[in-house]
Amino acid sequence: GAETGRRGRRERERRESMVKITLENREAFQDVEERLNNAVQDFVEKPASWLHGSQRKTLRGKLSQITTCFLQKVKRNTRLNDDDWSDDDEPEAKRVKQERIEPEDMQLKSRVEDLKRKVHAASRRVKEHRQTLPSKVVDATRESLAATNNSFQASLAAPAAPAPTAAAAAPAGGDLYSLKQPSAVMEALLRPGAPINITHQKTLQNHAGGPAFTLTWDADQRNLISTGKDGKVCSWSERGELVQTLQVAQHYACGADMNPVTRTIFMAGVKKDPNDTAEPKIFMLGRTQQGWRVTDSIPRPQTKIVASVKCIDKHNGNIVAACENQPSLSNPHIITIYDINASNMSQGPVQAYYDHTDFITCVASHPMDKDVFFSGSRDNTVRMWDRRVRNNCVASMGAGGEGHTSMVTCVDAFNNTLLSAGIEKVLFTWDPRNTAKPVLKIAVNNGAVLKVSAAATSGNIGAGGIVAVSSMKGLSVVRLQDQAVTKAVGIPGREKAAYHDLAWTPYGLWGAADDGMVDCFDVKSA
Repeated sequence: GAETGRRGRRERERRESMVKITLENREAFQDVEERLNNAVQDFVEKPASWLHGSQRKTLRGKLSQITTCFLQKVKRNTRLNDDDWSDDDEPEAKRVKQERIEPEDMQLKSRVEDLKRKVHAASRRVKEHRQTLPSKVVDATRESLAATNNSFQASLAAPAAPAPTAAAAAPAGGDLYSLKQPSAVMEALLRPGAPINITHQKTLQNHAGGPAFTLTWDADQRNLISTGKDGKVCSWSERGELVQTLQVAQHYACGADMNPVTRTIFMAGVKKDPNDTAEPKIFMLGRTQQGWRVTDSIPRPQTKIVASVKCIDKHNGNIVAACENQPSLSNPHIITIYDINASNMSQGPVQAYYDHTDFITCVASHPMDKDVFFSGSRDNTVRMWDRRVRNNCVASMGAGGEGHTSMVTCVDAFNNTLLSAGIEKVLFTWDPRNTAKPVLKIAVNNGAVLKVSAAATSGNIGAGGIVAVSSMKGLSVVRLQDQAVTKAVGIPGREKAAYHDLAWTPYGLWGAADDGMVDCFDVKSA
């Protein structure tokens, strides 16, 4: 009787142990089910750009770890300790395990596998979305560019405007170079075979202690604004008279652009002293009765340098793109987009792009599409972006092997033509609707190119126009129609002057030189 009682107690203990194990497994499953569902939800809600290779591997590893740990816990809970059972009871224990535990294990494992299938299905959906969305926007972008080009070609075919009256004629001392539009001077320059004469007119001096870096034309006041490494912002009249000097205390501008509608100048501020605690900033200058003043700035404490800045939507908004380097990021080379009219501008950019793999050197807006802009980089690529695609570039120019082979230093766009150049001493012209290969490749000056600036366009996209090119070997003007390259004669005593920025104004071509001077050139065909 006593033996029977002991066997009964042991049987009850076994059953209680089985129930406890089953409950523990169910609790473990509920925990892993919640964690997996959260991971699935997180995966689905992440934007497409999040699904880069490293992030996908991280998520797969996370899901695998959750599942593996759970199955190990199930196995540990259901493993029978041989010390708790006699030899006589072992067959019964195995039977109980098979009847009560293994079905539970298989059911739980099946549910885990079902969760994993859901994760994989979500992954496929997000991947398909990531692959199809950019292509749809690219198609829309190309259609928009094609429509814009058709409109532009129609405007060229329209009857010419009447000649200006004497009262509206250009002031004495300078022919009217119409900015990026046809003019009498440019029409003569555009004729294939016509001579191109480049004559030095004047030199402006006010920057000291380093290069002059940027030039901006203020059409409203008819002033040229220059910046230099000395931190000065200088305003010059069309006759070359110094109108104003604004001194920025701790920074200098290595890039600048102006929104002609809001009359705001944006500057990429680099600290003068590398050991200074000042952080990089994007400065905004506004025009007051006393002249130009710093009206606001965007501090960038996590950024090592803001290399370039460009207003990419000048008419329908106040949108600015900047090239930044943030060493704390896994990919530190980013293009940031700022909405200057936003109330929370201090919170940082409204968009950011990470496709470049090395230092981003330059950015240019598309003059005929407010959503499209371009960039160049030390990774040897020129990329086209569309703000309607929030996380990826829509095209890499010449991605099939027809693009740049060295660092790209500058990009510019006029009408529907994109220009790019860099270390390989070649000027590339592109049609943004066909990014596979350049329209033209023109060798210039046998020197690395620092800056390109377009003055006028004519004829087919990418194959017609006047372009100024600054290289380490001097200044040249290129006519795209016949690929004629004319090099400017060196200024006496400054034959090796190189220009960090170029600007066409109604009074000629201006260059910001590496010796701190600002030079003006007259460019004519006769």
